[in-house]
Amino acid sequence: MREQRPTLALFDVIFRHVEGYDGLPDLAALRAFILDAEQSAVAYARNYGGTVKEIRKAQRVNNAFQQVLDHPQAAEILQHPALKPLMDEAGD
Repeated sequence: MREQRPTLALFDVIFRHVEGYDGLPDLAALRAFILDAEQSAVAYARNYGGTVKEIRKAQRVNNAFQQVLDHPQAAEILQHPALKPLMDEAGD
């Protein structure tokens, strides 16, 4: 048996438990095996709006905002009328 590339060795570890998989000689055979088993999804669920980049940015902004809310010197500034909509939303 010829030496396998690390990618094939990894797929062998994963796919050796799959019915119909008996090992593959090269990446082309691996690709064919995967594509032959491809199924169309019957449904798609998206739990969060936005892209991954947008979601991560929103999490960073929220974490920074929480730090501001926890800062003792921020209390007076956070009472400014311009921040009322933001503070109302943060109260939920």
